[in-house]
Amino acid sequence: MKESAEINTIKSIKTYANKKYLANTVSFVLLAMGSIIMLIPIFWMLSTAFKESGQIWSVPPVWIPIPAVLDNFRDVFEILPVDKLFCNSVLVSVITTIIQLITSCMGAYAFARLNFRGKNLIFLFFMASMMIPRYILTIPLFLIFNQLKLGNTMPALILPGCVSAFSIFLLRQFIEELPAEFDEAATIDGASRWKILFRIIIPLAKPGIMTLIIFAFMNVWNDFFWPLVIINDTEKMTLQVGMAFYMGAKKVEWGPIMALASCCSVPIMLLYLFAQKSFMAGITAGGVKG
Repeated sequence: MKESAEINTIKSIKTYANKKYLANTVSFVLLAMGSIIMLIPIFWMLSTAFKESGQIWSVPPVWIPIPAVLDNFRDVFEILPVDKLFCNSVLVSVITTIIQLITSCMGAYAFARLNFRGKNLIFLFFMASMMIPRYILTIPLFLIFNQLKLGNTMPALILPGCVSAFSIFLLRQFIEELPAEFDEAATIDGASRWKILFRIIIPLAKPGIMTLIIFAFMNVWNDFFWPLVIINDTEKMTLQVGMAFYMGAKKVEWGPIMALASCCSVPIMLLYLFAQKSFMAGITAGGVKG
C-alpha cells in the first residue's frame, strides 16, 4: 500500500509538472507572437527611414534596406528646423514633468497622510476629472490662455500639464502602502511635514515616482493636439507638430516622414530602457491596491 501511494504521488507530481510546462510553453508562444506583432510597425518605421525611395513600395517588401541611406534625414533637416523643434519638445517635456512631479508628490501626500475636512470629497472630484476627455477642455483652455495673453507661447504648452489627477492618484496608492509608523517616528524626532515628505516618503516611493516620470514625460512628448491649437510660429512648434507641418507642406513622402517619426521615438525608447526596472516595479506595486 505504501509503495502504491508513493507511485501515485510521483505520477501526480509528474502530471502537474507536465501541465505546468505545457501552460508555460503556450504562454511563452502567445507572448512572443504578441511582442512580434507589436514590434513589426516599429521595425518597419526604422527600416523605411533608411530606405531609398524605390524600396519603400517594392514588391516583395524590403525589410532590411541595402544599402542604408541617410537621404530621408537630410531632406527633413533641410525643410524643417528639426534641432529647434527637438529642443522645444525636450524643454516642454522636462519642465512639465518636473513641475507635475512636485505637485503630484505634495497632493498625493496630502490625500494619503493628512486629515482635513472634505478630503474624500475633493479626492472624488479629482477622480471624476479623469473621466473628462482632454479634447473637451481644449476650447476653454484656448480662450483662457488668449485672455491671459499667453497664446502662442511656451508657457501655454507647459502650464496645462503641471497638475495631473492620474499622477496624484498613482502616487497616493504608493504612499498609502507605506507604514504610517515611519511618519510617527519622524514626527517624534522633530521632523516637519516637508522633511517627512522629501526625506522619507519620496525615497521609499521611488518605483512609483519613476513610473510617474515615464508616464508624464511620454504624455507631454507625444501630445499633438494642444500644441497644434495653441502654437502658430514654426520656431515654437514641438517635434510632433513639425511632422504634421512637413506632411502638409509637401506631398506625402514616407521615407522622410518615417525618419522624422524615428527622431520622435528615440527619447521615449531611451527613457524606458534606462528606467525599465523601476517602471516595472512601479506598475506591479501600484496596481494591487484599490
